[in-house]
Amino acid sequence: MPQENDERQITELLQHAASGEGSAQEALYKVVYADLTRIARHRLYESGSFSVLDSPGLVSEAYLRMVGKEASIAQNRRMFFGYASKVMRNIILDHVREMQAEKRGSGVSDVTLYTGVAGVSFRDDQLEHLEQALQRLQRIDERACNIVELRYFGGLTMEECAEHQEISLATASRAWEKARVFLASELAV
Repeated sequence: MPQENDERQITELLQHAASGEGSAQEALYKVVYADLTRIARHRLYESGSFSVLDSPGLVSEAYLRMVGKEASIAQNRRMFFGYASKVMRNIILDHVREMQAEKRGSGVSDVTLYTGVAGVSFRDDQLEHLEQALQRLQRIDERACNIVELRYFGGLTMEECAEHQEISLATASRAWEKARVFLASELAV
């Protein structure tokens, strides 16, 4: 039952951090660092345009953005890693936007978003279109959008996505397929 113990430990640390215990935030960081690094590696997998943004950098930036907020947003392990996936997504998008502002359209390179099913490459300028498509998907089907976030930006397996969303694997798979079809039509991939 390691995951149950892990779940309990993270939940307790989140509660202690919410009560203002500084040592709890440090302990939480140590406990979740390996999982956050795994998620970050998935986000940056074969993305040549993120040479300045590496896994430890993404983890550090994400954790800094979450400090003080994670306790009020995430009461357990699933919520914490779901929130971490969203924060990493935002960091990557901010980084791409910053690079585009510097480049002003020149030297566009590919970013690979790895889903575990198949790698899908988006050029930096297309990542903004992906974000807009995800926002439209969220208005239509929030569950499908959450599955995409967890798969693309969180690097979770379908089983982990189902567990995170507290739904069956079949329901998560249907939401994933619906999202893939929607995004393919929106992005004309």
